[in-house]
Amino acid sequence: MGIDIVPLAYKHKLDISSPKAFAKDISKRFSANIIMKKEDEDYNIIEMFRLHHENAQHDISIIMKVITDEYKRLYEVSIDNKQDTSFDVYPYHVDLYLTESPFRWHGFETCIWNKDTPDYLEILIKYRNYIKKITNILGCTKCLYIPDQGYTEFLWDESQKGLDYDDLIEYIRKRKYLKKCKDKERPKKTLVLNLPDFLSKPKDYEGLPDVYLDVVMDDFHDLK
Repeated sequence: MGIDIVPLAYKHKLDISSPKAFAKDISKRFSANIIMKKEDEDYNIIEMFRLHHENAQHDISIIMKVITDEYKRLYEVSIDNKQDTSFDVYPYHVDLYLTESPFRWHGFETCIWNKDTPDYLEILIKYRNYIKKITNILGCTKCLYIPDQGYTEFLWDESQKGLDYDDLIEYIRKRKYLKKCKDKERPKKTLVLNLPDFLSKPKDYEGLPDVYLDVVMDDFHDLK
C-alpha cells in the first residue's frame, strides 16, 4: 500500500451548533437532500431525520459521531454514497482524507519538486483547484497536506483531538510529532513547505529536494 495524502482544511464556517443546524447548512452549501443519522456508544447507526432540498443536486448522508477525549470528530459526511467524496467534520477543521486524488504522497512530492515540468505542474494545479473548490464550499481558508503513514501519523492523531489551526501550527513548529518517533524511524531532514511561496519564489528553496516533506501548507492565494 502506498502513502496517501490527508488534506486538513481549517477555519471552516460550518454551523455546528446543533445537528439540525448542521444539516441545514450542509444542505444549503451543497444543494442536497440530507439524511441525518447518529452513532450510539455501541456503534449502532440510528436515523434521526431527513431534509428535502427543492432543487437537490446531491444526496448526502451525515452521521453524528460519538465524541471522546482523543477523537473530536463531530460528523461523517458522505456525498452521493461515494467514498471518494466523503469528509469528516471537527470543531475547527474538515478532514478531507477520503476525497479524490490523482496521486499518493510520493506523487504529490514529485509534482512539487518538478513544478518546472509542465505536465507535473498541471497535475498539481488541477489537484489544488479541486481541493480549493471543496474548501471554498465549506468556508475554509487554510489547508495542510500530510502523509497518512510514518511519523506524521502522530500529527494526524493530534489533529483529531480538535486543536484549532494556531495550536496545530504550534505543534508542527515544535516538531512534537518527531519526538514521538524512535530514533531509527526519524528522518534526518524534514521540511514544512508553504506551497504558494515555493511556487512563486523557488530560489528560496534551492537545494531542498533531498529533504522529506512532512507538511505542505496551502492557502490557495496564488490560484485564480
